[in-house]
Amino acid sequence: MKNIKYLIGIVLFIFCIQDCYSDTKPANYNKNFVKTKGTNHKFNMDLITKKLKQKYINQTKGLKFEKTSECLDIEGTDDCILYLEYHHYYFGEEIHQEYGLSLILAVINKNTNEIKNSFFHKNIADSDAIYISGIELDTSLYKQNLLNLYISHTATSRVKPYTSRALYIYQIKEKTFIPILENLILDQLIGENDGGCNGYDAEEIFEMKKIKNFKFKDPIVFTYNYRFTEYFCKKPEKESILKLDDLKLIYKNGEYRTLNEKIPILYFEFFDENKKEDLKPENIIKKLNARKWKKNKTFDDIECILMLKKYIKQPIIDITLKYYGQETLKIDWDKNFGYVLWNGDFVLVNETSDIKEDKSIFNISTSINKISTLNLHIKTSNIYEPRESVKLKLGQELKSTLDFSKLPISIEENLISEKNTVLKLYYRYKDKNGTEILEPISNKLFLDKNSPPSPSSSLGTKKKF
Repeated sequence: MKNIKYLIGIVLFIFCIQDCYSDTKPANYNKNFVKTKGTNHKFNMDLITKKLKQKYINQTKGLKFEKTSECLDIEGTDDCILYLEYHHYYFGEEIHQEYGLSLILAVINKNTNEIKNSFFHKNIADSDAIYISGIELDTSLYKQNLLNLYISHTATSRVKPYTSRALYIYQIKEKTFIPILENLILDQLIGENDGGCNGYDAEEIFEMKKIKNFKFKDPIVFTYNYRFTEYFCKKPEKESILKLDDLKLIYKNGEYRTLNEKIPILYFEFFDENKKEDLKPENIIKKLNARKWKKNKTFDDIECILMLKKYIKQPIIDITLKYYGQETLKIDWDKNFGYVLWNGDFVLVNETSDIKEDKSIFNISTSINKISTLNLHIKTSNIYEPRESVKLKLGQELKSTLDFSKLPISIEENLISEKNTVLKLYYRYKDKNGTEILEPISNKLFLDKNSPPSPSSSLGTKKKF
């Protein structure tokens, strides 16, 4: 009997040793391998970090590596996505914590540790008194090969709080990431208080709508709410919420851009004097109404491209105009663009030396003492209206041709007689007070009479608003 008990004890002891050994491993056992959330895959974080550092060693020269983020699982795939964070300290790391943020983004296969896509985004954001308080990856649009990246900022002031979140969108393509939206400021909050329990907050709140069967290049839509809250020490807080028009992003010219502009009221406004009254909902509505009036009177939603078609004795320019606004826009147009210039709604200006590049809007009375077609109808006696009035809807496109050989010699010589002439198309309108305003709507077109470009050349870049 004793022998049987003795044998049973030995067997149990052996099993105990095996079991204990299997669960007890040295501290450095497989330390480089971590399991990504929700999977059984093993991911070598140290190896991937080393590979990415080596790949971008030249681009990150002079930057300090801070950390590698966790690798976020991409649903329905064997991949995950992460970033490497680098800082460039402007005044020295030990003197001041002001730095520029750079990121390496990467998609990794969790089975093989292969780097499938990667991209170095230098100086993506700054951190100073408004410091970077968070970086977030969002793979909700990954099936459309898009990545959303959010960077949050927070102010150091306790009595004048400020927070914001900026959206960046990348197209994941051909082993890299292509930025197609940068630094769209969302979810801002500003406020002011007495250091205690009396004060107010104003906040913009955005939420991306889920769109069924969404495809790349489809509009991206956010609900948009504005909240104003007053709080007091001895009585309940007062909160007002405005539901504003959706914020819509549309894709054109290789990037997403805002179709309807946000209200520019919160960004950095906490640095200014107290504007509590301006931030109350009733005054926000007034600002909205004023903006809508202006938007209906200007070309904020127009893309206009000037392209040199031929240049023999005189240049011939193709003009393409595309409309992205929601409301129907009525404009004068003609296939022979000279007629439109004679009417004066469109103005062609020689920008070679007279107009400063940073002036996007200016008064005609004070700033148009320069070479332009503003008074072309006076100099030619052609004072009749353009032959066509067009109603433009979302997505519609108009084309026309401007043939300098058909313009009066006096205007032609003044506009293009100088070497390296720079032409830009403007639109003329009256503001709410009746003041005539001239606003640029096209790219710059560079003309050089001594070295004319080939007929197929596309000069200048597309105008963005």
